[in-house]
Amino acid sequence: MEVLQNSDVTKTGIPSVVTVGTFDGVHLGHMKIIDKVIADAESEGYQSVLVTFNPHPQQVVRRNNNDVLLLTSIGEKLQILKNTGLDTIVIIPFTQEFSQTEYKDFLTSYLIEKLNMKKFVLGYDAALGHERKGHLEQIKEHALQNNYSLDIVSPFKVEETVINSTLIRKKLQLAECENVKKYLGRAYNIQGKVVKGDNRGAGLGFPTANIIPDCKDKLFPKDGVYAVKVNTDGRKLNGMVNIGFRPTFHELNEADRTLEVYIFEFDS
Repeated sequence: MEVLQNSDVTKTGIPSVVTVGTFDGVHLGHMKIIDKVIADAESEGYQSVLVTFNPHPQQVVRRNNNDVLLLTSIGEKLQILKNTGLDTIVIIPFTQEFSQTEYKDFLTSYLIEKLNMKKFVLGYDAALGHERKGHLEQIKEHALQNNYSLDIVSPFKVEETVINSTLIRKKLQLAECENVKKYLGRAYNIQGKVVKGDNRGAGLGFPTANIIPDCKDKLFPKDGVYAVKVNTDGRKLNGMVNIGFRPTFHELNEADRTLEVYIFEFDS
């Protein structure tokens, strides 16, 4: 699989099947779209292409962009997408200037002219361009006028529940981790680095690793204690994590809010 930045994309002669979106979480609904792109590309002899954005568009266009928290960082997203079988992933830097691009300009000058798009695959709720004015009806008309086909993927449901990133964020914030796992198709993941703490846990006989997430905008579950699987130095271990304030101590302030992991039977 090839990962390209926008500036690295040059006009290609190979026809492509393309999908576009933020794909935050890369959940089972997203996978339904991606599987369709790959299957259609293989059947036609085309290349399969996924176009996504960094940063998340809402972090650019919303006034309170600090409130936009993510299920997956760009690095985590790429790790998941690399295992899908896609031929190419294109990352477009999402800026204020880019946010002004009209949907017709994006479809014509980018997807058609640069990626040689012959088939466009979108989810049922997709919208493109400045202020998301390019709805499916407008895109259908554009497809007819520009000789490419458009396939709309129906909602993906788990037990009659339509899966989307907004729902998963809500379930995570309610600590409904089993539902989150069910909707993602995998356990929720937080990647980070171990930093030195104050060793209070070690003094109590329960040494913990203090974790600083790699992504400052990562969405955490509701504060609480959770059973976790820890992947460290290639080893997969069982543990528990406390998210929030240290429950043993008083005099709390925002600086006490932590992500602390205790790994069972861990010998460094």
